[in-house]
Amino acid sequence: MNGNPGVRRWVAAVVVGVCVVVAVAAPDPDRYQRSLVGLHDFLHVPGFAVVVASLFFGLSRTPFALGGRRKRLILAFTGALTIGVAVELIQAMWGGDADPWDVVR
Repeated sequence: MNGNPGVRRWVAAVVVGVCVVVAVAAPDPDRYQRSLVGLHDFLHVPGFAVVVASLFFGLSRTPFALGGRRKRLILAFTGALTIGVAVELIQAMWGGDADPWDVVR
């Protein structure tokens, strides 16, 4: 898989797609269960870490990799931020509990 950028991009796209579906479809916890709300808020951190890592993995060995590791990392963070904002907008359109602080977390 190291030498085939097409496979790397597909794997990254599938992982990011699964994260987006889970983020949009997962129900919000009851606001009266503070421990579940805290867990729900914390899970945004590893969720975004997986998205950034997947994008970073998918961008290697592509024309985007020409600027080196720093450029790929900036692109991955920018992509994750864009995906986070899009997820919140989708949640708002579907009547979910869209919270801009989820993107900040």
